[in-house]
Amino acid sequence: MATSAYERWVGQKVSVTLRLLTGGTSCVPLRGIIVGESNGEVRFLIGGGWEIKILEALILVVQQDKEPLRATSERSFPVRPFEES
Repeated sequence: MATSAYERWVGQKVSVTLRLLTGGTSCVPLRGIIVGESNGEVRFLIGGGWEIKILEALILVVQQDKEPLRATSERSFPVRPFEES
């Protein structure tokens, strides 16, 4: 049985570099923990306990991350209530 490319990273703090779908060569780093994978997607836990799915085709690089994750339940972006006009 073949092992997956991400199996060795499951449960570890990593930094992944993602290719953006902008048509150009832009990429962005993202820090977190790989928690699993299935159907061409990697499940990724980011700060604040948020779990996201990333298409494997968008992942360019996976590296071990030795810096501590911020254990905060606060969002790092402003949240404004919906206002009707």
